[in-house]
Amino acid sequence: MQIRLILLDFDGTLADTRRANTLAYVATLREAGYALTEEEYAAKYFGMRCNEFLTRYGIADPGERERLRLRKIALYPAFFDTVRLNRPLWEFCRQFRAQGGRVWIVSTGSRANIDNAMRHLGITVTGQRAGSPAPAGCAGMDEAEMVGAGKGTTATGMDGAGVEGTGKGTAGADVDTTGAGNTAPGAAGSYTATAGTGAATPGAARDPEPGEGPNGSVDGILSGSDVEHSKPAPDCFLEAMRREGCTPQETLIFEDSEIGLEAARRSGASYFVVKLDT
Repeated sequence: MQIRLILLDFDGTLADTRRANTLAYVATLREAGYALTEEEYAAKYFGMRCNEFLTRYGIADPGERERLRLRKIALYPAFFDTVRLNRPLWEFCRQFRAQGGRVWIVSTGSRANIDNAMRHLGITVTGQRAGSPAPAGCAGMDEAEMVGAGKGTTATGMDGAGVEGTGKGTAGADVDTTGAGNTAPGAAGSYTATAGTGAATPGAARDPEPGEGPNGSVDGILSGSDVEHSKPAPDCFLEAMRREGCTPQETLIFEDSEIGLEAARRSGASYFVVKLDT
């Protein structure tokens, strides 16, 4: 069975948004009269969903938390110059999609934040349709070989010039990461896969879609508000699979956070662990 669907977390996986999120929260709280610092947010609260962070910070009034959440969304784009795209991972996904595979963003973040950041990165959403299976004969990775990826495979880096291993991030060539150990020359923080093998199967190339962004497109987005139970429940991943008509055995997930990895494990799909360079 082939991998027909790739599901990507956004924050920390497809894009490094750590500094943008930190600065947006600090600006929001300071504007409201609180003395939050970058260091405090990074040490105590980074990675929490907005409501959880604000509650733990000591803001008990639900109405105030909602006002601050909306204000953070409004301020967030002002800090997009600090957002970095994980280019090796994204180029891999573009090649996979160009040959018929399907790619979705599946995130616990707010849809407004994701849409704004995607727009800044030049990535659009096209072809989203409920219950639509991937085209027959699409490019894919041999699921039997990729199973090893779901048992702790690690991928690290952002904006790398190269991909560790032999795959070079293309879906149209074998992606063999079992012997990974050397970063491609000139890589400034490479995307590194350390286990698992995936052989891509040739498929028909796809013409660019109307409205496709300068950096390409994804087929759909699921945010935290689209399912009743967010990560670490597997609902968001399972819902994306349902909409694409794919099984867990036909799906590959890229995640970075503990709650995301727990959701990936519980979904039954194979997965890669993405770690940011620091």
